[in-house]
Amino acid sequence: MVKIVLLTFVLSTFASAGPGQDFLTTAANHFRTYSDTTLSSIEPNTVSLEEIVARLGTPTTVATRSDKWFTNYAYEWQTTRCRLRLLAKGNTHGALRLDSIDVWGDSPDGVIGTTGHGLKLGDTMNHARLLYRTGLYRYGLPMKSSVSLEIDFDERARVNHMQLKNPCWGNLCSW
Repeated sequence: MVKIVLLTFVLSTFASAGPGQDFLTTAANHFRTYSDTTLSSIEPNTVSLEEIVARLGTPTTVATRSDKWFTNYAYEWQTTRCRLRLLAKGNTHGALRLDSIDVWGDSPDGVIGTTGHGLKLGDTMNHARLLYRTGLYRYGLPMKSSVSLEIDFDERARVNHMQLKNPCWGNLCSW
C-alpha cells in the first residue's frame, strides 16, 4: 500500500500537465519524447557521415564555421517535399559528432522525414500521440544524456517539423 501511494505521488509530481495541457504537450503545437532515437534513418551515436551520405546522397549544401577548438558543420538535403539539416561538430583531431537532425515539410521523401517508430511529416497529432503514448522516457524519467525527439505541428495539427537532439557531447560520450 505504501509503495502504491509513493508511486502515485512520484508520478503525479513528475507527470503533471499544466493548465489546458495533456501529458504529451508542452505547448499546443509541440511535444518531446525520449523513446525514439532515429530520424530519417539516422541514429546519431551509431552512424558516420560517410554512411549518411551513402544513404541519402550528396548534400545540397554544406556550410562550415571554425573557431579555435571546433569546426561546426551544417549539411542540408533539399527535396521537392521536404528539407533535412544535419548539424555536426568536429574537434581538432578530426572526430565528428552529430548534434542534431532537423526535417521540415508536409510529407516525407523516402526515408527523409520519417522516425524510427514510423511517424512521418504530415501525420496527424493523434497519430503522433498514438505512436508515442507509452515509453515517453527510455528508462523511467528522462536523462540528460538521452536522445530527444521534438515534434512540431502546424495549424492543422499535422507534423511539419521534427528535431532529433543528441546530447552526447563533451565528457558525456567519447569521441
